[in-house]
Amino acid sequence: MQAIEDLMHMGANEEPTHLYHYTTAEGLKGIVEKQELWATDIFYLNDWTEFYRGRDEFKRELEERPTSTWKCTSEKRVAQAVSDLLQKPNPLGNNRVFVCSFSEKGNDLSQWRAYCQDGGYSIGFRRDQLEQLANRENNCNLRRCDYSDDCAHHVDRLLRFLSRKAGCEDPDTSVRATELLLCKFAAQYKDPRFNDEQEWRLIFVSSEPKLKFRTRGAFLVPYVRFTLKDPALWRDVHVRVGPCLRETDELRVQSIKMFLQSELKRHGLPATCRKNVEVSGIPYRTGMGG
Repeated sequence: MQAIEDLMHMGANEEPTHLYHYTTAEGLKGIVEKQELWATDIFYLNDWTEFYRGRDEFKRELEERPTSTWKCTSEKRVAQAVSDLLQKPNPLGNNRVFVCSFSEKGNDLSQWRAYCQDGGYSIGFRRDQLEQLANRENNCNLRRCDYSDDCAHHVDRLLRFLSRKAGCEDPDTSVRATELLLCKFAAQYKDPRFNDEQEWRLIFVSSEPKLKFRTRGAFLVPYVRFTLKDPALWRDVHVRVGPCLRETDELRVQSIKMFLQSELKRHGLPATCRKNVEVSGIPYRTGMGG
């Protein structure tokens, strides 16, 4: 399966050193204390329809292609099998998809406004180390979101790979593999109008996830845990204190440094990241103010 993961990697552009997760004070406290992130069921995100966009783009691309474009009989057969799968009411099988979002930007006003309205934080991890942690989990990957309207290149690569495997796997395995890849494909796609977020996602797919639940308004939101228990990950963590009231900046920085030193020592982890705590500096006042 690693070959297809390489094919699905959105790595055409220069990859950032760090990726940043925007969160509240309570969220940051939980991430550091528990050494974990939460990946939310994709249908419980604010825009749950975005998952269908990727699936529908794939379906449209297959429907519009003339049969003469297929390079061989095997590729044509696989394309038809994928097309048939997409016609089903539930083409993704029994899989559930969970995502945890990051941004290439660690100090972005639009994201402070969206996710940290009471004066939150962004915590940045090295991208390569996050990727290594993701690859240790079954069916978990770190992927850059695709804001393009053109998915033809993804279709080409996926069909080529499935064509090569078509002759050596039984049909049930091929269907399961295709369902899994369609889940990951669809979870990477976002509306082009969100391009400024420069989002990356931890994408976890499972038919039998170990579910946990948190509350949000009237909802019980399902999520799964993603472990961050790796000392190397914490050596170069960056924390940005989001805009709130300017006169509280220094106090917030000092409390984060003390918190990191205390918690990382408790976990036997390096406290070197204390030097990487900074204030946003954006002149924007949130509604709370401490």
